[in-house]
Amino acid sequence: MDEPTTTSEAGAFSPAKDIGTELLTQAHLLMGSNNPRACLDWIEQGDVLRRPEALSALCALITPPTSFLQRLRGRRKEWSPVRIAAIKALRILGDPAGLLALTRTLLYDPDAEVRFEASRAVRAFGSHATPHLLLLLQEADNWPTDGMLALIRMLGELGDKNAGPSLVRVLTNQFPRSSRRETRHPLMSAALFSLLLWAAGALLSGQDGFLEALVANIPIYLSLLFFTYTLFFLPSHYSQKRKLRRRLHIAAAEALCALKDKKALPSVIEATFYHLDGEALKAARRTLFILLGLVGPEDAGLIPPPAERYLLSRLNLNQPEFTLRIVQALEFIGTGQAVRPVSRLARHHPGFAASDAHMKIRAEAERILPFLEERRHQEQQAGFLLRASASPSAPTEALLRPSQERLETPAEQLLRPTQGSSE
Repeated sequence: MDEPTTTSEAGAFSPAKDIGTELLTQAHLLMGSNNPRACLDWIEQGDVLRRPEALSALCALITPPTSFLQRLRGRRKEWSPVRIAAIKALRILGDPAGLLALTRTLLYDPDAEVRFEASRAVRAFGSHATPHLLLLLQEADNWPTDGMLALIRMLGELGDKNAGPSLVRVLTNQFPRSSRRETRHPLMSAALFSLLLWAAGALLSGQDGFLEALVANIPIYLSLLFFTYTLFFLPSHYSQKRKLRRRLHIAAAEALCALKDKKALPSVIEATFYHLDGEALKAARRTLFILLGLVGPEDAGLIPPPAERYLLSRLNLNQPEFTLRIVQALEFIGTGQAVRPVSRLARHHPGFAASDAHMKIRAEAERILPFLEERRHQEQQAGFLLRASASPSAPTEALLRPSQERLETPAEQLLRPTQGSSE
């Protein structure tokens, strides 16, 4: 039946809002009853959940509870089908108001199957989900690794180029901010481990009083704490942190590759040749290779001089495919500073053992060299025009200045029109 959805003059809730409030209350009661089977039946068999009024109830089912015990209980595998069913209902409902809960589920939910279903639902909303994902990327705290990787990959899958600057910041370690799970200090673990060794040593010492043995061996405990912390726990902590950041870098590079955003080219160049190493460097190089292939005549001046110098420093024949892609891009984004490196490639004679790639590099270098030389000539001419042709020959004291004297001219000597001027 169709019920009106407007509010009355007395300010009472409309029937639609009453239904939404009732459904939300039912959802909270079912979650509090610790009966996932009943909650799942309520979702799948309740036709009212297909209506827009069910939005708040569905979002409540996938939002982590505030109570620690309820969060612990929600991690049980029996509750995963409940969240999956609620996510499917939100995807069918198609209301963008549910994106906040869906994106947070994508990031924070501990179950991989739930995150997968959340990614399908978020992808169905297209670019409408990008602002919510970017906000989470900037402000997320205590995030799990798998959830953050899923969020970054989703930004690439959506294809919204507005995500390009934020993904570049992931490459340069600006986003996301360090999670408490990532930066949990290893000092507490080292202290507990040293305490166990200290207590074991006190027990094995054979002294009559255990507490007296502990007090007597305090210097030994402090020494154990120092060595275990500096030699084992702290290096392991930084190693895990680097591995995690490397995974984030790889995901960001792959997302930028999927976006194909040429505006990110300067930052990708900087990150590739300055910030990254290992597998992250390989992923960034693949992204850079693809972005350089998209450059065209409309991209003149796209990269600043420092980024161009990074590219020119990588012009070598040990990496022929990458060098060829750089040379081809310099036709459109290169400046006068590229003349000398490109001319060296054009003059290179590899001999009889030259490969096809080397011959292509030399041919491309010969082809674009006149364009680069013309640009260098124009840059030099522009520099000459900005300089003064010669210094002034006259000193400043000899320059013309207004007279300081006031000359009083008699009124009868002033020029007047003649009587016949109109004739």
